Amino acid sequence: MSVYRVEVDSGREKVLLPFKTTVRLPEGVRVTWRHNTCRVVHINDRDLNQLQQHSQYEDRTEMKEKLKSGDFSLILKNPSRGDTGTYSCTVYGGGDILTNKQVLLDVKAGADSFIIAIDFGSGYSGYAFNVKPRGETQIKRWSKELGLDTPKTPTCILFDEYKRFLKFGYEAKTAFINMREEEAEEYYFYENFKRRIIDIS
Repeated sequence: MSVYRVEVDSGREKVLLPFKTTVRLPEGVRVTWRHNTCRVVHINDRDLNQLQQHSQYEDRTEMKEKLKSGDFSLILKNPSRGDTGTYSCTVYGGGDILTNKQVLLDVKAGADSFIIAIDFGSGYSGYAFNVKPRGETQIKRWSKELGLDTPKTPTCILFDEYKRFLKFGYEAKTAFINMREEEAEEYYFYENFKRRIIDIS
């Protein structure tokens, strides 16, 4: 059985899983779409569809009334990465399989997808991000201007005398250490504050 491939970016309003046949079929055929996980995606019988359709596809599928012309294509609304897989369409008549087809759906992350991971630690913190899961992960490098190049920075923060944010990490620590004692008394420097937030003794 040949497999038709469809690619779509997540975030699209809908995607068409095509299936057209020139085989002459009797009236009253039953059409069932399934995912390769054996989940029922859509049945053209409304009552059966309500009973057997998997909840993942509820209110997300539609078939045009073109069965007489041999068009059994399925519309899947709001496709996401979880919808990726092989979809099988089987047409039944009188208990027999009259025709079938498979469609491979590949739902890719959209161009504007953004993934970020934050490690907020008691001693050190860092983050990484990826504009696309298919792209290269970017890890923030800290304090090159201080002669350092590390994936993490001390979890400390510096505010001015008006409690406005100034610096974080190595820059905060370096700036505070280099202050004169009387000057430092006017600023707010915090470290190890994660322990206080989550009340670790």
